[in-house]
This record gives sequence, structure tokens and C-alpha cells, in this order.
Amino acid sequence: NGMLSKVWHDRYEMEMSCREDIVGIKNSIDIIDGVIDEMVTSEGIPCSNIFVWGLSMGGHMALQAVSLSRHSADLAGVVGLSCFLSTSSHMWDDAATEKRKSTRIPPIKMIHGEADSLIPFQWGATTAAMLADRYGADVQFSTISGLFHDLCEPEIEDVINWIISK
Repeated sequence: NGMLSKVWHDRYEMEMSCREDIVGIKNSIDIIDGVIDEMVTSEGIPCSNIFVWGLSMGGHMALQAVSLSRHSADLAGVVGLSCFLSTSSHMWDDAATEKRKSTRIPPIKMIHGEADSLIPFQWGATTAAMLADRYGADVQFSTISGLFHDLCEPEIEDVINWIISK
């Protein structure tokens, strides 16, 4: 709500249909794209070997990269853990959907704890289904029984195995 904090962008409310801070989201995508640029130019890592992933709001930003990153079509994949996209997201606009359908969508892996009380796993499942439906994205969604809004070893192993498979 406009207060200075160390998060990716402003979060107005925690609801599946919440409005987005598109200016803050785009500013954060610029930072992510800058990191990718650095990896490509300074470290010689091809974009096709780069996965963008995060937990919670970081996962939300990884999913935003599908639509907003200038590197999206070249990424190896995107991973979103314990996260969601609002049903009112710019990503579901017809113009954005049509634009993305004409370019490659990176494969997407989403994992959510079934006991997550901060972001209900149904929000993650809805996001995964919408990405598959609206974008035609290759989305793999899984849940972990008993996991709250946390990161756990089986989740990391699942992500590593998914990355290896890509």
C-alpha cells in the first residue's frame, strides 16, 4: 500500500481477484531482465539454459516474466513455488494472450503446499490451469501434502528433476 518495503512490487490485497501494481511489476521485470542480460553477456550463459524461478512473490514474478520479460521466448523454463496470478492480471487480457500465443512460451513448473494458509493451493492450481488454457503453456502443477507457505527438500528435488528433464 505504498509503504517502502523489500518486495518485488506493491501488493494491494491478498485475494485471487486482486488488482495488480503493473508499474511495480514492470520495474521488477526490468531488474530480472538486467540480471539475465548480465548472465548472457558477462558469463556467456545462453538464455536457453536459464530458468527463472522463485517462491511466493518471487514465484509470482517468475510467472509475470512469461508475459513481460523480453527474454521469455528464449528461457529454458519458469518455476513458481507457492504463488499465483490474480484473475484480474494483465496476463489474461485478450491482447496479451494473443501476443504470447504467437511466440514460444517457456515450460512452467508450479508447486504448492496443500496446507498453505497464506496463498491457498487452489489459487496456484487456478493459475496453472489458466496458463495452460489461455496461453497453451506446458504447465506442470503439483502439490505437497502438509506443506505450508514454505520451501522443503522434496520440493527442491522436484524442481531439480524437472530442470534436468528440460
